[in-house]
Amino acid sequence: MISNYEFREKIFDFINKTGMSATRFGTKSMKDPSFVFRLVKGREVRERGKLRVLSFMENYEKGEKNA
Repeated sequence: MISNYEFREKIFDFINKTGMSATRFGTKSMKDPSFVFRLVKGREVRERGKLRVLSFMENYEKGEKNA
């Protein structure tokens, strides 16, 4: 699976690309408004959590293209 470093970079790229706030991203993807802030502080995410976040980002991007 994806490394923790690559995972964080994907999230930061997504946030920059979409203009979504870190708080909103955490709330939408993990139901945790402080999710991104904890990642910055070194939080490790299990594979299941990574899949959930990656799925959210993929579905969000698909929805944007269809809008």
